[in-house]
Amino acid sequence: MEDSHSYHKQHSQMIESLWYLRQQSRCLQDYRSDIKEVWSDDAASEINRRYLDPHAQDSRRSIQYLDEQSSSIDDANREFDLANSAGMEATKLAQEIEQLLQSAHRDLSRARSEYAMYQERHLAACAQIADTEMLISQAGEYPK
Repeated sequence: MEDSHSYHKQHSQMIESLWYLRQQSRCLQDYRSDIKEVWSDDAASEINRRYLDPHAQDSRRSIQYLDEQSSSIDDANREFDLANSAGMEATKLAQEIEQLLQSAHRDLSRARSEYAMYQERHLAACAQIADTEMLISQAGEYPK
């Protein structure tokens, strides 16, 4: 779980960096817009065409891709949290099942022991019935 905390912290730092990148990009574009009327000679047009316009496009694309990546990371974090919760629930249920299995083994062992005792007593009772029937039969042979 500690790795998860570190991962969430790194993702938070990424979001902060992305916010900072957006601000810097917006400031640069605002500044370009502010000086557009003043800085409009051929050199400015060339610098804008060769460097600043491509930078603005790259910046927009980079921010878009980073937003998509951040969104994907958010989705992955949610899925990870769900999987982690399911794993903890599965562990809890496995422990309960283990306890129930141990209880069932104890009950089964006790049932086997009691069944063995039953068999012994049943055989003893059957033997006593035979002896009793023989004694009754012998008693019937004696004159009154």
